[in-house]
Order: sequence, then structure tokens, then C-alpha cells
Amino acid sequence: EAKMATTRLTPKIRATPLDQAIPTLPIDAIKQFVSQPRLLAERELQSSGYVVASAGDHLIGGIGDQIYARGLPLGKNTSFAIYRTGKTYQNTDGKSDEILGYEAIYVGTAIVKTFGDPSTLQIVDATRETLIGDRLLPMTRPETEIQWIPRAPDAPVEGRIIDVVDAVARVGQFQTVVLNLGEFDGLQRGHVLAIYRAGTDARDVVSSDTRDSVQLPDTRAGLAMVFRTFDRVSYALIMKAEQDIRLHDAVRKP
Repeated sequence: EAKMATTRLTPKIRATPLDQAIPTLPIDAIKQFVSQPRLLAERELQSSGYVVASAGDHLIGGIGDQIYARGLPLGKNTSFAIYRTGKTYQNTDGKSDEILGYEAIYVGTAIVKTFGDPSTLQIVDATRETLIGDRLLPMTRPETEIQWIPRAPDAPVEGRIIDVVDAVARVGQFQTVVLNLGEFDGLQRGHVLAIYRAGTDARDVVSSDTRDSVQLPDTRAGLAMVFRTFDRVSYALIMKAEQDIRLHDAVRKP
């Protein structure tokens, strides 16, 4: 009787090098925040060009219109993004008048026809009307591959949510918030922070002192992941919301 050949199988481990980070964020939720600057530092605002007039003495400009600008940096770049300053981001900790940056609202794109004082540009793309005083910054190439490595910061950090994007006061999962922490504070893209709700004061009804109260400990409200950083400010996406997340909630190293 012929014997059947047998093959003994043993488990083996196959290692595959990970050359790229695994994308962990919903790109649709944040792509508008990574394709444009979205925030201007004080130094950028002071050094940027600005619109002084529109052809034909119009107060507003649209696609195809010519505009005139001063302060454009002379160089090879002839494409400029038009921005309007929105909210002023101020620190809620420490000095209340400390300015961290300015919200940059994208208006459109203009191409330089001639450099000078003023320079002449033509609007080639627009999401809203261009107004006198709007700022111009050299166009930058948007990132085509956006990937992160989720990790905690190396050093302890302590900050707050200073703005909630497209929300009134309360924030849920996959919404964007602005933090009063940035590259100067050691934050990097991919850093994960825990969000804490400040503990409330509870009256001690057992105490003989009717005015006695105790502050309850902070409670963890969720997790946020930093996806874009600036000098003093960062954008973060709420990855987990264990309870309502609100403006001025604290963020710390998990």
C-alpha cells in the first residue's frame, strides 16, 4: 500500500516594513484646513501684500476683474492667494490681550500682470468678493498625501480650546477645534491630547459652615488629535467625545 506524502506546516512570522504612516483621520473632515493657511501670525499679517483698489473704482472684485495691491514680495512667484482676516485668536490663559494669530478666510486667487507700486493682478478664482484691505500671500502647493502617526507629546502640555469651527459652543466627534498651543509649545502633527471639563464647585451641605464648598475634580471629556500646527495655535480633530466638549475646555497630555 502506497504511503501518502505529508508536509508539516509550522507557523511563521512575516514582517512587512511600514514605510508610511497609516491615515487615521477622515480626510473629508479636515481637507479644507490643510489646503490653505487658515491662520496668519502677526509677522505674516504685517509682511503680506494688501489690496488697495479694484479696476473701475469698484469696491468689490470678482473673477476676471483686475485689482491693485501694495507690498507684494518681488520674486518668481506670480500667483497669490487672497485672504480676509476673521477672528482674532487671543490667549485665554495668562495675559488676556496676548494675540496668538488671526483667522485667515480664503477669498480667491489672483495672478500678477505687472509688479510695481501698486502691482496689477487679475482674479482667476474666487469663493467670495475681494474687498479693499484683503491680504495677499504667495500661493503654496497643497499637500496631496496627508498622513499621521498618532502619539502622545513627549513632554507635558497644558492648554485650552479657544475656538470651535462650524459650531456654536458644543463640539462632537470629527469636529475641528482650535487650541492655544502650537509649534512653540512643542506640538506636532499627530499628537493626541486628552480633553478635560473643569470641575464645578459643589456646596458641602454636611459642613457646619453653610458657605463651605468644594471644587470637584476635572473630568475627561474626550480625545483630540492635532492635524495642523502654527507658531502659537493648532487645529485638532475630536476623535472621541465621551461627553459634550465645549469652548475653553482644557487639553493635556493623556
